[in-house]
Amino acid sequence: MTGVVTRRSVLVCVWVIGVVVQGEGEGDKVEGIVESVRRDIRKVVDEKCAIDVGSFVRNVHEVRAGVSPRVREKLMKDLGRMLLYEGDISSRPEYLPGLREPRQMVRAALIDAFSRLGSEEDVECLLRFYEAHGADGYPELPAVIVKLGGTLPQKVKETQEEKESAAPVSAEEKEARRKEVQAVLKEMASTEMASERLARAVQRIGEIGESQDAMPIIEKARQRNAHWIVRQQALRALGKLGGRDARNYLLEQVQAPMPRDADLDDYGDIQAMLRSQAALALGECGDATVVNILDRISKDEKQFKRVKEGCSKAIAQILRRSQSQP
Repeated sequence: MTGVVTRRSVLVCVWVIGVVVQGEGEGDKVEGIVESVRRDIRKVVDEKCAIDVGSFVRNVHEVRAGVSPRVREKLMKDLGRMLLYEGDISSRPEYLPGLREPRQMVRAALIDAFSRLGSEEDVECLLRFYEAHGADGYPELPAVIVKLGGTLPQKVKETQEEKESAAPVSAEEKEARRKEVQAVLKEMASTEMASERLARAVQRIGEIGESQDAMPIIEKARQRNAHWIVRQQALRALGKLGGRDARNYLLEQVQAPMPRDADLDDYGDIQAMLRSQAALALGECGDATVVNILDRISKDEKQFKRVKEGCSKAIAQILRRSQSQP
């Protein structure tokens, strides 16, 4: 009977071979992506050349666990070099101060890769970055450091935003800010402004305005032809302004329906980016009444991965703020 080949045994062999071949194919694909990432890093760090940031960020997010130890070790060294690099990355001009420009996009993707692929050996690089830049713009960084076995330093470089928020504002300064806000709002209402200029105006209102200034921003963001830069900056500004109008609009945006056939891992999708930004803005508002909604979205398997992560970060921010209040 040992020499008899049954149909069942043949099918089992074919299935096993198929699984092995598929696994090898997936491994080759991942290592090909890794090589593309490392090639771009060499272009930037060693050759001082610009790269396509969007393509680089997508490739970094595609790299998952499963690469060989040898490949992972080389990759992590290069990711660390890129994270600490202070030179130009892209020839694309910055849209606006305060928006995520190419270097911020790249660094956020690199920190995410450290979270997925890093080990205790890679913490030193993250600590060096943290001591130089803090977590400003990278709220997930402290958690990644702790996850990989690192200890956060007691003193971190104070951000400019923290310095400004801590400084007392005089009555004269408050009056000057109010006049500036009114002038900006008047210009927004009476002038057809280019997208970049409008986004700068919205950003400024978010910096010095009050909750009562939310509605003009919401109206601009609701316009059908509003550029995504304007919409993103509006979400950030509303998070700083706070108030009922801002909260309601942000809740509406974070619960916006997804496009049909959406890729749930697509970090480059504008809709996912805006919904994630709306969630983060709700976290900045600090309104504990939205936690249950954010929690439901963060646990919904049908949601964008980026949106779910934004909701989780917002919840953590709201809970930290509520615990710190007497």
